[in-house]
Amino acid sequence: MRVRPRRYASCEHTFEGGAMPVGQGERPILSSLCAALVTEAHAGHEVPESLAEEAGRVTLSALSRLVDAPLSERDCARVRAYFWSVVRRRALRMRSASQFTSRIVRQSIVEDLRRAGLEDDRIARELERCAV
Repeated sequence: MRVRPRRYASCEHTFEGGAMPVGQGERPILSSLCAALVTEAHAGHEVPESLAEEAGRVTLSALSRLVDAPLSERDCARVRAYFWSVVRRRALRMRSASQFTSRIVRQSIVEDLRRAGLEDDRIARELERCAV
C-alpha cells in the first residue's frame, strides 16, 4: 500500500484550484489563507463544501488576532493545522458520512506519524495494523 503525501496551501505554494490570492514573494493575510484552505479542502480533498466553509469561519474567528498582519511561515503552519483539526473534529461528529469520516481519520493518523518522523513504508504498516 502506498501512502500519498497531503498537499496543503502554504505561504509559497500553489494548490489544486489555483494560486494563493497573494503576489509572488508576498506573505498572505489570514483571510486569504483561510479562503485558499477552504478551496483546497473542497476541491482537492473532497471535503463537503459546507464543512470546509465552516472550518474556514471557525479558523478565521479563532485566530483573529492574526487578521491584520502578513503571516509568517510559522503562522501559516499554525493556521493550516488549526483548519485541518477543525475539519477532523467536525467530520468525526458527522453521522451520515462514515466513509468520509474514515478517510479523515486515516489522513490524520498519516499526518501524525509523518510529524513523528516515520517513513512511508512504516506508516503503511501501522495503518494495516490499525485496520484503517
